[in-house]
Amino acid sequence: RLLRYRAHADFYFGQGAGDALLAGKIVVRGREIQDENKRPLATWTINGNMALSMAGAKRLEPLGSYTVRIGDFLPKGSLLAPGVVDADEEIRPGDEVIVEGEQAFGIGRAKMSGWEMIQSRRGVAVEIRHIKGR
Repeated sequence: RLLRYRAHADFYFGQGAGDALLAGKIVVRGREIQDENKRPLATWTINGNMALSMAGAKRLEPLGSYTVRIGDFLPKGSLLAPGVVDADEEIRPGDEVIVEGEQAFGIGRAKMSGWEMIQSRRGVAVEIRHIKGR
């Protein structure tokens, strides 16, 4: 099963994501992938997608893929397109993304493609699920 989970992580977050996300001792409990301390890293959603936790996003952060860079602020609620400074060109609507800025680190689901986030001046770019200040 872990080989399948590595392949899914590589598919959703790019080459090498499976190794980064599933490094060390991994425990699978139901639909949830946990580390050795039983902290969730990712969960399989009902529609078959992989949803990251904050700990899982921290593991994938060094790869730099599926990342949305924002200005110097901490978003409250959804991230609007004017707040996006840069976004990975690979991002498609519905993809799980990592949101990072000088004051914020979080995860969410993309509502626009990466190039749209950069060029748009209005609309919701990312529906944020978890966000923390740095």
